[in-house]
Amino acid sequence: MIESFEASSLWNIVGARSPTALRASYAGHNGSLGLDDYNGNDWIYRSDSAAQIHAGDTVSVWLRLFGSADGRAYFSFGATSAGALSLVVAPNSNQLVLQSNANYGFSDLAAVSQTYAANHWYRLEVNWSTTGAIVGKLYDSDGVTLMNQVAATATNVTAGGFGFRATGNDKFWDTVTLTHAGNSFVGPALRAAAPANATVNGASSKNILSGLEAWLAQFQPPKTTGRTVSNTPASLAKPQTHTDLLDLLSSLTSRKK
Repeated sequence: MIESFEASSLWNIVGARSPTALRASYAGHNGSLGLDDYNGNDWIYRSDSAAQIHAGDTVSVWLRLFGSADGRAYFSFGATSAGALSLVVAPNSNQLVLQSNANYGFSDLAAVSQTYAANHWYRLEVNWSTTGAIVGKLYDSDGVTLMNQVAATATNVTAGGFGFRATGNDKFWDTVTLTHAGNSFVGPALRAAAPANATVNGASSKNILSGLEAWLAQFQPPKTTGRTVSNTPASLAKPQTHTDLLDLLSSLTSRKK
């Protein structure tokens, strides 16, 4: 485990002067505390040596969509001052998305259809290969039932920290776990989801086919897709580093859930 939110850490902030996030007991999945990431334009990420994720690793995190399944929840990996990659839970478009976030803009690499439930815990997992292939997985609240997955390839990022961004209602994060798995697959390391035509929390298991189609699409001639943001303001590409701001906000803000 590389982040439990039980103790303070050094976080970089991009796109704002202070984070729209705080550590709180009501946001925890394991232990006493979790991260309440509320609506904002900012990204926060750790870049210290203990937070480094490399191509070849597997990283996971717990996520709860508090109050309403809306907006988007971004779990970034390979995060540096130059940008990141991210696995995005997107209730606003009913998708599970892999994105490239160069200069902290937004460019979809692949997406599959997926619906979500409010006040429900999900486990997100990223299998990142040394070849640049990536598989983002969505698990149910038991942490082992695979609901969906999305696959893509990106070779512009090979290492960096991890972080978060949230829009819409609050998103609760907890328990970031890293495994040095030595992933070296070329294609998508896809695992069978629920049986064909079955549903898990209303999501069709046939969505797995979309993940395979997304991976195959990478071999087609390139085309412009997704929500690419160009000419990102310079201020967004210059992260500010703050120590214990999450704790400071927690002490100054009363947010009853």
